[in-house]
Amino acid sequence: MMNHEDIIRNVRNMLLNEWDPLGVRDEPTAQDEYNLYADEIVALMQDAPLNESGLLDYLNWVLYGHIGLSQNSEQDKNIKSICAKLIFLFKNIE
Repeated sequence: MMNHEDIIRNVRNMLLNEWDPLGVRDEPTAQDEYNLYADEIVALMQDAPLNESGLLDYLNWVLYGHIGLSQNSEQDKNIKSICAKLIFLFKNIE
């Protein structure tokens, strides 16, 4: 079973290496760009386990509300994809 820090590290890695809507994956000074979001995702998933709808809402807010990117179908697919991967991760933690 993963401890809390392992879970956060895995979510941070997924956001940076598999989602990365800002394209900062290869920028050494931006490796912590998504850390705050990872912490929030872990808290969200612990409060309402495997709540795909809540996770999708949060990721949409991050991308379009907080970061301010323009909504498009490619980003929508990426959000759904990372959401599915995060749900899979949390299902397999226990």
